[in-house]
Amino acid sequence: MASGSLAYRLPSIETLTGLDMRLFSPYDTLTFQLSVHAIREGDDYDLLTCQSASNCKIIYQRSTTPMLYHITPKVVYHSAFV
Repeated sequence: MASGSLAYRLPSIETLTGLDMRLFSPYDTLTFQLSVHAIREGDDYDLLTCQSASNCKIIYQRSTTPMLYHITPKVVYHSAFV
């Protein structure tokens, strides 16, 4: 049975913004509002948003987001111990 939830693994701040991570060093918290563009025929789309804005708020907090500068081995799989 579907729960109606969308599971999504968040990309890094660099991937999400296209900017160097060093630009975000002065900030402890970054907040984003998630929405989905559902493409229809042609160039038309529907903008899908949450009924409650707090359900689509994504917060990166430096205190709870690990920063990895080096990892060994170079290939790590989900649930692997490093």
